[in-house]
Amino acid sequence: KQVELGAAEHKALAREAVRKSLVLLKNEHKILPLSRNSRVLVVGSAANDLGKQVGGWSLTWQGSENQRTDFPGAQSLLDAIRSTVGAGQVLVAGEATDLKAAKADVAILVMGEDPYAEWFGDIPDNKTLAYAELKESYHQDLQTLKQLKAAGIPVVTVLFSGRPLYVNEEINLSAAFVAAWLPGTEGEGITDVLFKDAHDKPTYDFQGRLSFSWPFLKCATTINRQPVNIPGWQRPSFEQSLRGKNAPLFPYGYGLSYQQPSPVA
Repeated sequence: KQVELGAAEHKALAREAVRKSLVLLKNEHKILPLSRNSRVLVVGSAANDLGKQVGGWSLTWQGSENQRTDFPGAQSLLDAIRSTVGAGQVLVAGEATDLKAAKADVAILVMGEDPYAEWFGDIPDNKTLAYAELKESYHQDLQTLKQLKAAGIPVVTVLFSGRPLYVNEEINLSAAFVAAWLPGTEGEGITDVLFKDAHDKPTYDFQGRLSFSWPFLKCATTINRQPVNIPGWQRPSFEQSLRGKNAPLFPYGYGLSYQQPSPVA
């Protein structure tokens, strides 16, 4: 029934699912959660892109044919940040000269894969898992990160993706890094966790844990947890070892929280 579409209780449940699925990979010097009084610079290819935020199999097969108007009531992460801290506290910039003049307390860089489904999202044999090498538009996100670093602005990076990707350089350039997967239409599910409440306390903590190991190398493609109750000789031949050169950057089940912080090398 049409009355069910966009129902408040459904949006609330979707928002809860978003904040519970976010995985905190890095939080240097406890930069998160952010104060709601922060002057926030929002940048990145996915900051205001609902296609990247919802991914494929959303209204259309690939998800790339959708328009913003196809998602009434939806909030991009930029929308959610403006709603959380006030539009007057949010700056949007894309050029290095703008970054230096912004005088922001923190930058939130939102990057993400273009929507895809099935084999259209397969990474070709001549490519790697490196996010910045998959498309030129993705590479620009890395360049923006470097510009922010040069401008002395601490960065919280949020990644939208349908899979773990090689983002070592992006993680190194970020003070905090969040794997947000494909959170859908409820951008405030992300800001619920990124920002403190009105009393300067964490509103919600991170609960998400990796359901697949995160690659340390550009070509570490099939590692995960060791299969349960399967003798070594019966394990799939394509599965890479969890030890040695293919050891993951972050193992299956990894995820930081405000209650359990940990430094990242």
